[in-house]
Amino acid sequence: MPKGPTARRYAQALFLLASEKNANQEWLAEIQELRSAFEKKEIKSFLSSPRVKKQSKNEVIDQLKSNFDALLVNFIGLLVARNSVNLLPEIEREYRSLLDSSLGRVSAKVTTAVKLSDRQVNHLSDGLGSSLQKEVIIEQDIDPDIIGGILIRVGDKIIDGSVHSKFESLKLKLLRESIV
Repeated sequence: MPKGPTARRYAQALFLLASEKNANQEWLAEIQELRSAFEKKEIKSFLSSPRVKKQSKNEVIDQLKSNFDALLVNFIGLLVARNSVNLLPEIEREYRSLLDSSLGRVSAKVTTAVKLSDRQVNHLSDGLGSSLQKEVIIEQDIDPDIIGGILIRVGDKIIDGSVHSKFESLKLKLLRESIV
């Protein structure tokens, strides 16, 4: 089964539980902290090792209850039992997306050849926000291969204003015309 749907279902369940406790923001912070901890090589190998007894793993998970919400720790225990801790980064992304959506926010990945100034980012965020009727959070990515222009991804929508894509389009047009 692909990871995406599983991670999405887990994130939805967590989000519903957090909503019942009115703790969506707090849980996001805790999920981020747990994800960061579980990315450490020692912890990852301990929890995924078939040689480590289930009881030992559960004892480690139980120690988290003093620092994190008990329901969230139980969820982590479920992931460990199902050997699915590797889904935590994707679960975090899905959870953040659900939280942003509930707050009227959307994330936009913006790719440019050079870093945008704060003023440009704010201008872009305002422009996208007014057309999408949502608050837009810009995530910048720098890729010199696009040569110039901008590539914007919001959810499953892509706005490609990169020089690289214009060159590719021109190349295809020239190839078609030379064939005719």
